[in-house]
Amino acid sequence: MNTIEKETFIHTNEKLNKGKENKTFLLLSVFGIIFVVLVHCKNISVFLNNIFPYYSFHMPLFAFISGYFFKNRKIIEFLKVKVKKLIIPYFIWNIIYGVIVNILKYFNIIKYGKEFSIFNIFIAPFYGNSNQFVFNIAAWFVISIFFVQLIYILMNKVMSKLKITTEILVVALSIIIAYFELKLVKQGYNYGIWYLITRVSFLMPFYAIGQVYKRFEQYEIKNNIFYFILIIMIQCILLQRYNLSYNLNLLEFNNSFLVYLVGSMTGILFWLRVSKILSIYIGENKMVNYIGNNTYTIMMHHVFIYFLINTSILILHKLMGIFGKFNYNSYQNTVWYFYNNNNAAMLLLYVILAIAIPLLVKKILLICNNKFKMKTVIKN
Repeated sequence: MNTIEKETFIHTNEKLNKGKENKTFLLLSVFGIIFVVLVHCKNISVFLNNIFPYYSFHMPLFAFISGYFFKNRKIIEFLKVKVKKLIIPYFIWNIIYGVIVNILKYFNIIKYGKEFSIFNIFIAPFYGNSNQFVFNIAAWFVISIFFVQLIYILMNKVMSKLKITTEILVVALSIIIAYFELKLVKQGYNYGIWYLITRVSFLMPFYAIGQVYKRFEQYEIKNNIFYFILIIMIQCILLQRYNLSYNLNLLEFNNSFLVYLVGSMTGILFWLRVSKILSIYIGENKMVNYIGNNTYTIMMHHVFIYFLINTSILILHKLMGIFGKFNYNSYQNTVWYFYNNNNAAMLLLYVILAIAIPLLVKKILLICNNKFKMKTVIKN
């Protein structure tokens, strides 16, 4: 089957040619973005989270997907494409959310988020944990994956000059770098520029493994039952001894990188096979395709949607007296406040709306934009 290059979290508005999408990886992207939204919704546990914790693989999953669709190109061409699709949209939204946060702080609606400044807009994403404006907190991955891709393409150029063609060498080098980088983090190198260095080092092996998997994909285990048994057996052994969860955004790690490597790959390979099986039945579903092709939108905005949901609940609470026991202090001081977070149905509603609203808004904007273009063409 032919494939198109699929950028992690980055999808254009162009319609994809039917039959040319890799439906397995499209569905894997859908699962991945759902996991991202789920990990930010506290105390919710669905989709086998207790067996394959989302925090053990959800970001490496997107690096793996991006690596699978890696396309070698000239450095200048790479920079033109990536800056346009990754960096510029990131900074546009960073500015927008910087304005929103500071307006809300000015009117004492919230008490979190940093001041609107050149440093927080343009420097902090490279020199810090990228949480300055909170609402776009998940977008730290955009900057990190840009450098992962850049380093990988540079390594390919060097290997080409040396006439070395094996992707496995890149995987090995990446694992060694990540292993020692995590050791440095545990020694206190977890500030400033080390945030970016650590994230890039951590994600690099999974990006490279995506390329290796593509090369040897035809040799994977075909029997689904044996495949799942083997993956789950490995996961059971890991869970007996280790807490596989970690926070790559805040650089919080307890184990060696090798533990996280195996723990991440079990989660990735499990959901990869699930996606391959389900893609036969729902690969052509319009909703699945729409979500899979707009993961950037969901990633960028879902935390802000959580805030809007809380604000709506607060307004209804004050005007109509419903939604009792609303914690206004928590609402003001953290974006991670969820009303009645012991109610699984309520938390699931947060998740559904955090996915649906950004997609709906984008759809409406696209329709309006198309109508505007059509009117312009008619007038001309």
